[in-house]
Parts: sequence; C-alpha cells; structure tokens
Amino acid sequence: RDEQRDAHLKSADFLDVEKFPAITFVSKKIAGADGEWKVTGDLTIHGVTKRFSVGDDEFEALAPIDLTIRQGEFVCLIGASGCGKSTLLRIIAGFEEPTTGEISVFGKAITGPGSDRGMVFQDYALFPWMTVRENISFGPRQRQLPRKEIQDIADEFVKLVGLERFADRYPSQLSGGMKQRVAIARVLANNAQILLMDEPFGA
Repeated sequence: RDEQRDAHLKSADFLDVEKFPAITFVSKKIAGADGEWKVTGDLTIHGVTKRFSVGDDEFEALAPIDLTIRQGEFVCLIGASGCGKSTLLRIIAGFEEPTTGEISVFGKAITGPGSDRGMVFQDYALFPWMTVRENISFGPRQRQLPRKEIQDIADEFVKLVGLERFADRYPSQLSGGMKQRVAIARVLANNAQILLMDEPFGA
C-alpha cells in the first residue's frame, strides 16, 4: 500500500494544483559572512491543533501538525473536503489562532496577519467598491509607496494577468476566472515572501 501511495503522489495527474491548497515559500537569498549566497529561514509549524465549539459539542478541525517548509519550496496540502486544509492556511496567514501549538517564520511567532504572507482565497475576497487596478494596488498603497511606484506595480500586474481592458471594471462586472486572476495579482503585487493559495486555479 505504501508503494502504491508513493507512486500516486509522484504522479503529475494526481497532483492537480487546481484542486488543492498550496503553500509557496518564495526563495530570497542573502550573502553569508564567507561571501557565499545562502538560503536561510523556515516556516515552522509545531504541534498546531484547531478545535471549534458548536453548541455543546467540540469539533476538531486539525489534529496535531508538525511541518517545516524551507524557502523556495512549493507544498500542496492534500486531503478530503473538511479535513482542515483551509483552516491551516488561515492560521498561517494569521486570520485565526491555533488552539494549541505555534507557527513561526524565521523564528518569529505568527500572532496575526502580516505583509510577509499573502493569501488567495477560494471566494477571491475582492473589495467590491474597488476597480481591478485598485484591488491589485491595495497592498502597495497600504505600504505607502510613492504614487508613481504604485501605478507602475498596478500596471505590471494588470498586464501580467491579461486584464488591461478591464482595469477600471469592478468585481461585479467580471467573470469568475477574471476575479481569480485579480486575486492572484493582488497577492503577487504585495511582494509577499509566503504565498498561501486556497484552490487558486479552480475557476
């Protein structure tokens, strides 16, 4: 059984990224004391669990998880619907707190959302009152970059996802696939080190 499982896991047909959440740790190298370029730092998940209370009952969304993801790695979370994949992504993003355990990046505990982590949600989570261009430039505006730089970043990622003709449209005027492209571009425009993608190509 283990051999069959390993064979399936190595199959490109089985690992369809459109259907599974994924974590990408963007590789950023630094120069060491010896002058050599080195990749350092990890995303570390240690003893993380999550339980929800529903009335008088308690529901375990995540059993204890221990995982280390190094820079430059791309990881897919595979499991049945409702097994806690999205919950784990939300905890890493800082939108939810674990019941027990800790998650850290570069040795620093995650206590809330941060610009070092960007997430693409299943339901896109676009701001309905903002245009495509404004949604994509949200992160750079929050970082208070110069106006010209914000415009250049927005133009770059609008073009990257092929939405130049729709840059001034609102989410309600877009198809599902277009909304998904905007959500991906918004995360990329913020230059996050960790990309958390919840079924990012499912539309």
